Amino acid sequence: MKLLFFCSVLLCTVLFASCSKGLSGAYAGQLPILGGDSTLEFESGSKALWSVGRSKMIEYEYKVQDNKIIFDKPVYGTGNVLTIEKDGSLTIIEPFSGTTLTLRKT
Repeated sequence: MKLLFFCSVLLCTVLFASCSKGLSGAYAGQLPILGGDSTLEFESGSKALWSVGRSKMIEYEYKVQDNKIIFDKPVYGTGNVLTIEKDGSLTIIEPFSGTTLTLRKT
C-alpha cells in the first residue's frame, strides 16, 4: 500500500513538472531590422503568435529544449531559435546583420 502511494505521488510530481515547462504570457521588444515593435504571445500548448509593427500576427508552433525555444518556421527572417536568458528575457539573433533582439515579459 505504501509503495502504491509513493508511486502515485511520484507520478503526479513528474506530470506536474512536465506541464509547468510550457511558456505563457506576452513578451515585447524592438526588431530594428524591420523597423517596429515586436510582440510575442505564448498560448496554451505549443502555439505562439508573433507580430512586428503593424503586420498581422503569425502563428507558430514551438518546442522548448534546454534554454532554447525552437519554432517550426523562421520568424520574420531572423531564424527560428530563441534563447531563454537567465533574467527570463528571450533573445534572437538576426542572421544577416548579427543584431540581437531582446524580448522582455510584459
